[in-house]
Amino acid sequence: RRARLVAGFEAIESHERSLAEAFLAGLESLGAFELYGEPTPEGRCPTFLLRSRDARGPSPEQLSRHLSAQGLMATYGNFYAVELERALGFEGQGFLRVGFMHYNTHQEVQRLLRALDEATSISRP
Repeated sequence: RRARLVAGFEAIESHERSLAEAFLAGLESLGAFELYGEPTPEGRCPTFLLRSRDARGPSPEQLSRHLSAQGLMATYGNFYAVELERALGFEGQGFLRVGFMHYNTHQEVQRLLRALDEATSISRP
């Protein structure tokens, strides 16, 4: 029984790592978003904080709304990283947070990346 549990958790970890690798590679190729945190899936859960690199680009709230309208769950806020938000000069603006779990697919990663690419055309009010 223990061996099956271990194998199951190893399979989940492998799948989530694969999703994170695909997301990170796609995000880097977009070049439009700043990733806050390690740019590798090693030693982390597949959850990511992002912001547009362009100060005139979409805010985290706009990104979240755009993704939500397409049926993609992505939230925005400071996620208790108030000091980080303040230190980076984004006080009150927050970050976009996206993540993947064992039930997500590579198709969903690609769908998210396409939606983020589309969102780069949104400008701040």
